Amino acid sequence: MNIREFNELSPEEQAEIRGKARAFTFFAAIAMMLLGFSAAYESVVILTREKAMLVDRFGTDAERVFNSSLLTLPLGGFEMFCAWAAMRLRYVGWRFGFFATVVLLLNSIVSSIVFNGTPITFSTILTAVLSSLIFILLYKGKDAFSSSDAS
Repeated sequence: MNIREFNELSPEEQAEIRGKARAFTFFAAIAMMLLGFSAAYESVVILTREKAMLVDRFGTDAERVFNSSLLTLPLGGFEMFCAWAAMRLRYVGWRFGFFATVVLLLNSIVSSIVFNGTPITFSTILTAVLSSLIFILLYKGKDAFSSSDAS
């Protein structure tokens, strides 16, 4: 629905559409929070391990795993920040939520290659499914923001 069609609706209809859109945005923010927290938590766990354990566990260079986790930590934090902002119905947080989710999905694929040597793992598939859900919910929540919020 475009802005002109939305403005032609009665105030009650506008409130109903905005209420549904707010619910979609809220659930998208919950999913974003879950995705960001899991990425940040995984990074903290890996960063606090000893390098010898990383070599034994992943069978690869510990520095590569450490550097990958060092990159994932702020990305997970940024995803959680965007989720918090979207939950408070901030347009910028909602908009950056799309970007942060794409970056976190790509980072999951790269981390999977670094950790396991293959881009297709259970973690990557789970991240892709959750990211798809986030994209759908964020898109469905676009009507929660009036035209004055977008400027």
